[in-house]
Amino acid sequence: ILAQARQQGRKAAAGGATAMPQRLRFGTTILVIAYFVLLPSAQAAEQVAQQPAFKASSGASDAQKASEGVRIYLKASKHRNEAWGDVLEARKQAPALYPSSLGKLAKANNWTTEILDMASKLQAKAVDAAQGELKELKAVHENREKALGEGRFGADFKGEASELKRRMRTVR
Repeated sequence: ILAQARQQGRKAAAGGATAMPQRLRFGTTILVIAYFVLLPSAQAAEQVAQQPAFKASSGASDAQKASEGVRIYLKASKHRNEAWGDVLEARKQAPALYPSSLGKLAKANNWTTEILDMASKLQAKAVDAAQGELKELKAVHENREKALGEGRFGADFKGEASELKRRMRTVR
């Protein structure tokens, strides 16, 4: 681990250090694009056009986008926790790497916060969509209950059957 910390320190000194691993960049890019696609402004549309060719699935529901956002946040949070572990280790075992480790932690924390903000906005949109669907379904259910009440629903069929039985006995 100490050798890995030294190697990261050399990368930082050479200017090649990044706070976010490559596997998180792709997911973050998708989340950022999905966030801007959700914005209705023309400026956001221009920003999306300038982004790489990664797109969120057009068939994805709001809930699926929110779920993806939370998944990406959890990955970023895991990376931030790893950066915190590197800071603690550098403080004890490699004090010369401590400042660069703090810088990486700050970057990882900033990215994690940005991703959480985007994920929370996607989640809020998904909740709003679910609430709208719930209202629509409640209205449909109420209309169906009214339709059931218009017919003979709830009539006393046992009483009618016993009355019919009594009348048929008298006819014989």
